Amino acid sequence: MSVIAEFTADGDDFVVGRALAVSHGSTVDLECIVPIDDGLFPYCRVRGEADPAVFAETLAANPAVDAVVLVPDEDDGDLYRVTWSENAVDDLLELLIEHEGQVLAASARDGRWRFRLRFPSTGLLADFQRTTTDAGIPLEVGRVYTAAESTDPDFGLTTAQVDALVTAVETGYFRVPRGISTADLGALLGISDQAVSERIRRGVETLARNALNVPDGQRDGSR
Repeated sequence: MSVIAEFTADGDDFVVGRALAVSHGSTVDLECIVPIDDGLFPYCRVRGEADPAVFAETLAANPAVDAVVLVPDEDDGDLYRVTWSENAVDDLLELLIEHEGQVLAASARDGRWRFRLRFPSTGLLADFQRTTTDAGIPLEVGRVYTAAESTDPDFGLTTAQVDALVTAVETGYFRVPRGISTADLGALLGISDQAVSERIRRGVETLARNALNVPDGQRDGSR
């Protein structure tokens, strides 16, 4: 039976993490479920960078990257299509490929990455942990559970959405009357009040859909 493990790592400890270094307070999410042996994370979403074009230029200049395209997108943050070079495949990714690991989710904030990885068996996971330790790759292991026991602790929320919702709750944004304005909440998060409103709205919708098992798509408003 397949097994899922959660790991954390510093971005400085692997090539892709160093390439996707962002400003303090910004976040990165690798988009979609990507089997490593089918190609490296082709899309990433970055939130909080002041100038998306400058970020794209800086990323494209990294030797681990062959090309970067800023993709027009209406969702929160900036979406990039990244073509990684062979230099992006370091010891960590080679060991992940060798042990048939699959990246289910990967996100970062302030240089700290969180991964959710799936392995075909507990034996392959154990071998992956042993070989990364032997190679001097510092990964911190979190939860380990079978696919049958799998539940998404963040209900499908992005790192930025979790941060916005937690901050909103802690500062009384959802209270009546509100404990903080949208503008002041945005200032705390380092984004505009419009961006805060959109991020919270999308986050609440995602949270409700996944927590209540509501399918995507329009619902019949007659009920």
